[in-house]
Amino acid sequence: MKVLTKFIILFCFIFFQILCISYVSNSKVYASIFNTQEIENGIYEIEAKISNSKVLDVSEASNKNGANIQIWDRCNVLQQRYKITYLGNGYYTLKSVKTGKMIDVAYASMEKGANVWQYEENNTDAQKWKIEKQSDGYFYLISKCNGYVLTITNSYKDNGGNIEVNEKRNLDSQKFVFRKIEQIKGKREVEDGIYIISTAFNPNKVLDISEASKLNKGNLQIWDNSNVPQQKFFIKFENGYYTLKNLNSGKMVDVSYGDIQKGTNVWQYEDNNTDAQKWVITKTKDGYYNIISKLSGIYLDVSGGKEVNGTNIQMNVNLSYKGEDIRQKFILKKQENETSGIIKNGVYEIVTKNASNMVVDVLNGLKEDGVNVQIWADSNVTQQKFEFTHIGEGLYKIICKRSGKALTVDEIGTNYYSNVYQNTYIGTSNQLWKIVKSNENEYYNLISCFNEKYLSIENAKTDNGTNVRVYTNINANSQKFSLEQRSYGIDVSHWQNEIDFKTLDSYKKIDFIIIRAGQGTTLKDRQFERNYSEAKKYNIPTGVYLYAKARNVEEARKEATTLVNNLKGKTFELPIYYDVEEHEDLDNTTIMQMVVEFYKIIKLARFKPGLYASKYYLMYKIDLAKIPLDCSIWVASYGKNDGSVPKDTYKYYGRFDIWQYTSTGKMPGIVGDVDCNIIYKKN
Repeated sequence: MKVLTKFIILFCFIFFQILCISYVSNSKVYASIFNTQEIENGIYEIEAKISNSKVLDVSEASNKNGANIQIWDRCNVLQQRYKITYLGNGYYTLKSVKTGKMIDVAYASMEKGANVWQYEENNTDAQKWKIEKQSDGYFYLISKCNGYVLTITNSYKDNGGNIEVNEKRNLDSQKFVFRKIEQIKGKREVEDGIYIISTAFNPNKVLDISEASKLNKGNLQIWDNSNVPQQKFFIKFENGYYTLKNLNSGKMVDVSYGDIQKGTNVWQYEDNNTDAQKWVITKTKDGYYNIISKLSGIYLDVSGGKEVNGTNIQMNVNLSYKGEDIRQKFILKKQENETSGIIKNGVYEIVTKNASNMVVDVLNGLKEDGVNVQIWADSNVTQQKFEFTHIGEGLYKIICKRSGKALTVDEIGTNYYSNVYQNTYIGTSNQLWKIVKSNENEYYNLISCFNEKYLSIENAKTDNGTNVRVYTNINANSQKFSLEQRSYGIDVSHWQNEIDFKTLDSYKKIDFIIIRAGQGTTLKDRQFERNYSEAKKYNIPTGVYLYAKARNVEEARKEATTLVNNLKGKTFELPIYYDVEEHEDLDNTTIMQMVVEFYKIIKLARFKPGLYASKYYLMYKIDLAKIPLDCSIWVASYGKNDGSVPKDTYKYYGRFDIWQYTSTGKMPGIVGDVDCNIIYKKN
């Protein structure tokens, strides 16, 4: 009996397990049947079974929360299109393409007959819908919030019929079908670049922003080609679509209000990354181009095909069936020499050709809009440093590092010149610059995109405070500039005593420091170790120099070897320089042999070698042609030696990397004079 009882218990247990497994298995099957994705993600019109001319519509195309959902005649407009997204478990969201808001059960009501409206996305069940296919091919939309079905109130068939949720009753007014809107997608037909867009029926008529407006809603029209910025467009291809940005305003060609009806106006609007600003460009059989909106697949069109200045640009259906499509064809003429970035992005000083110590400067370092731009003696201050950024198509914005404001051309000027000031950057043509090589390779012209005039120093003066403006090109030195990434530094020794590095660093006046290690083989600079450790502490890029006492190659070898031993365990960002300046009585051959020997030993020790010498030595005692190119050259030439950068530089035109321009510089944290230097990196 006990055995039988155990057998029955075991049998029941096994049978129960089988039932559980079967239930779980069947549950998964049922889930796979009823929770499959019935509608693929995409853009749809939701058509009513009760009348196939009627679709779900946002009342009055309103963008407001609470705007009613209704039925209306299909009008091919955005308020009748919905982005349907599958969430899983059989549920979807339905987002209006026009407003970005969700179809929503009002107040998340649980009542039969609750209204349906649109509301901003909030991830509640009131915005989640099950789409359930019926045997007749139509669908129920069932609210997750209350289980009721989307219903046309009272089966009303006319425009304005209200939408509610109600109990399922197998009514035609509760059934809908989804008509997918297939968006066109293009391929690259033209290169990115700046273009003038002409009409095919008259190549002298081009797309133009009315009155050169820089405002949102500035109208797009045709006008005689005047080769002006409001008639030029950046055309850029990305992810299957083009954008057309007006060169003058920095705003996008845009379908007004994102509408998709025939006759919709076209204007400019700030970049908002909507489909109203995305275009497909296709080449026609006769070599022209159509420009087609992503929104609806309808065409950019010259209203009425008129050739009159000011004729409006609109959207229209493809008119090829009527033989009138010439008004929808355009010529895209790329503007050459406006596409490449000639210099690398970076911070530069804009140095005049007329005087290499004079640079473009913002008056008094002020930060406000409208402050004038001038030239001033190079002072290593941030109002003299400008960040150049290539924004594409060969154009740059030029931003003052101190103020964060852009070099801007005054739109009010004469036929010959306009003033230049700083202003908040908004991307308009009077803040965009083309940079081209002048007829002398190391210099550049900076040309305003606004009026094609050249950055110029007024009356070619070189005095502090001389005005900067743009002027008609006259190929003058006052219109030529070098763009230099200058680094400012000092070289120090025990003559500066104990330097207050904390104060020195806090003023951010130096970019590097070169420290004297000693002289000859026997005399180590008594401040070397401290100067080195403090420079490292404050992360100041560091180099070293050794004051040479050698009289021949053998002594130079000993100096280099001793120095290498003293530098073991130390790291340097700048070279190790051999300071040759007390050897007037030695012949040139001996000096050259000493320099080359020092170079070899320093390089063998895996430091970067360098040579320090005066302008005189480099011109008359040292043959630079015999110095390896990877040996850094540091030249000393002082001019007036008054602590400032000499007006005519150093009047040394040989090879060099660092210029020591004074021995009477002043620096916070240093008592007395200090040598000052500039490292040049010319573009």
